[in-house]
Amino acid sequence: MNLKELKEGLAQRGLKPIEEPIRTWLLENVPGENADIILKWIDALKGGEYKQGQQYLNKDNSYCCLGLLCEVAGVEKRLFPGGVTCYDVETYRLLFPGGVTCYDDETYRLPSSLATRLNIDRSGELPNIFISLIALNDAWDFTFNEIANVIESYPHLLFNN
Repeated sequence: MNLKELKEGLAQRGLKPIEEPIRTWLLENVPGENADIILKWIDALKGGEYKQGQQYLNKDNSYCCLGLLCEVAGVEKRLFPGGVTCYDVETYRLLFPGGVTCYDDETYRLPSSLATRLNIDRSGELPNIFISLIALNDAWDFTFNEIANVIESYPHLLFNN
């Protein structure tokens, strides 16, 4: 699936993009500081300064689109340096491979605190169509610019006000 196919699929379900500029929509529908965070996130996605990664919010400074949101929102983080791993001592399950940054102890999805604050699903799911920003980033290989386009076009689906 590509961006054009996604937009066509949404249109077939009667889900249309917003008509006003994203800044206008956010200022009308999202509380002040939260709107600023979302605008910074969109700018970071489009800016080309961050390397895109998959599977983790941030591994070795390669970001998932939601990891970039955590970064610009200033979510508390801690790094497990390369070569250092953390295992669950009871199950021996790998929790945090080396080089992974944890945001409020989350490595794959948005921390609950940020998701609740911005009123967004922890996976960035677009309701009723079973597609998330995580899937666009990891499974469908959308670029940061394409993901920014989705956010700018369909904020009403992401930020359930």
